[in-house]
Amino acid sequence: MLEQGLIRESNSPYNSPTWVVPKKSDASGKAKYRVVIDYRKLNEITIPDRFPIPNMDEILGKLGKCQYFTTIDLARGFHQIEMDSESIQKTAFSTKRGHYEYVRMPFGLRNAPATFQSELYTTLKNHVITQFADSEQKRVKNLLQEQELSDMRPSPLLREMRSLAGSEVNDNILKSIWMSRLPSNMRLIISISNESLDKVALLAEKICEVSDTPHVHVVETPDTATRNQSSIEQQLAEITKEIALIKANINRRPRSRSRSRPPSRSGMQNNNSNGLCWYHHKFGNDAKKCRSPCVKKLN
Repeated sequence: MLEQGLIRESNSPYNSPTWVVPKKSDASGKAKYRVVIDYRKLNEITIPDRFPIPNMDEILGKLGKCQYFTTIDLARGFHQIEMDSESIQKTAFSTKRGHYEYVRMPFGLRNAPATFQSELYTTLKNHVITQFADSEQKRVKNLLQEQELSDMRPSPLLREMRSLAGSEVNDNILKSIWMSRLPSNMRLIISISNESLDKVALLAEKICEVSDTPHVHVVETPDTATRNQSSIEQQLAEITKEIALIKANINRRPRSRSRSRPPSRSGMQNNNSNGLCWYHHKFGNDAKKCRSPCVKKLN
């Protein structure tokens, strides 16, 4: 143990007795022994650590319907944990060759099982959390890199992305990823929409239907092709300006809308081209009043 770095020479005033006890026989059947430090006196004055220790009956009960089992076997489990510097001197023991103390946690201490279980739980918990975080990042990365529009329509592409993303990715992030896979002209049109993601997908479907309608193709010479390309670029520039103006108008639009005043009776009377006054225009033959000029008379 001294060569392995588990113990060191000590000047501690503490001392616990040492015992040599037989170990359980293995397959070879040979008798084996191990050195045990009797810490019973030290354990009597030790404040106990109340970290929960797993119940073996509960563990076996949970394994009843399992098909796959995972075990972890740690070599020298307790000895992998360093002793607190203030507690090292309390683990001292004596042999014929000298006085020693543990720098790694020994067996037999009252709080050794609880300390080991706490360290094991914390390590596995952090490892599991890290693994789940990595898998989520990999899934989003796969969503970003592998999903393309190709032959799919915008709506099927959105459904495919939703199935891959699950519930961890909200609609705003999913919308930005989905729109990055659409053609640039389609993104330009639907980017100004404030509707929900499903309604934006329907709008993209309608744009696809318009884009897929048959067109009359004309055989172009190089000169006409150049002119048509410049014309298309000018049209795109104008469309971009119009979209920018629409956005600006939307942002400047006042929240409260002023209600228009209903037309007056005199205004309606002047606007009537059939020669009826407002009363006959409104109530017909049941009118109780009449105002000239009017082609009808009161009954």
